Amino acid sequence: MISRTLDNFRNPINGQPARLRYAPSHRIRTGKAADAAEGVAGSILQGNPPENGTSDVELFAALHTCAYRATRRARKDQLSASERLRWAVRWKTIRDHLVERNLGLAYSTLSRFHSDHRDWEDLRSEGLLALTRAVEGFNPWRGFRFSTYACHSIMRSFVHLTNKSTKYRGLFPMGTEVYYEPPVRVDRDLELCVDRLFRALNLNLGDLTDRESTVIARRFALDGGVGRTLKEIGEDFGLSKERVRQIQNSALDKLRGVLDADIVLQ
Repeated sequence: MISRTLDNFRNPINGQPARLRYAPSHRIRTGKAADAAEGVAGSILQGNPPENGTSDVELFAALHTCAYRATRRARKDQLSASERLRWAVRWKTIRDHLVERNLGLAYSTLSRFHSDHRDWEDLRSEGLLALTRAVEGFNPWRGFRFSTYACHSIMRSFVHLTNKSTKYRGLFPMGTEVYYEPPVRVDRDLELCVDRLFRALNLNLGDLTDRESTVIARRFALDGGVGRTLKEIGEDFGLSKERVRQIQNSALDKLRGVLDADIVLQ
């Protein structure tokens, strides 16, 4: 049974207190497990997440180890408050990485779920919240794959949300019929790609220069307003239209490389 909690950590989706839970196991009590968990969290914080060659079981073992170290109440070998906080921060680092690594599960499950009574943003938020709960509650030693466990949890949350909406419409049929508008169908893969593209831009994962970032922002109206032509941008910089095109293409190639390497889009 998953147990133990620690306050003051928030869910990244809805801001509610997060639960540091671990599955009691001898695997997470050793010094070797603690060293491995510290190494995983450190590599993520340094911007070198263990994507390749690291299984979900290893990552979840590190997650449970951090939760165990942060929340255990043993009398002997008691950790100081500051050390427990460091382990809690490591837990959050690994948790957030696991959520990001498995975002594709939420979007793929959403693409298979059809509801004429919930809009895209509601379902998207519910899916991300369910994915986060699945990461926090998954026991990697029970023989199930995380993808199976998470997809089941996400789908169950969608059904629950839709059932609540149906019950509400039954109580207030006139109000919902008057104000309800069917959601616009969108390409879920495109939505995910756009989300990851804006993430790459915001974090500058493509290592764009200041000029490349400015050209992309003005060309595609990322800074607000209307997208500008190559000639107009060139006049701002005192460059020819062809030179601006070269800068734009260089930036797009970098961003394309980031998206091609993004594990969420695989």
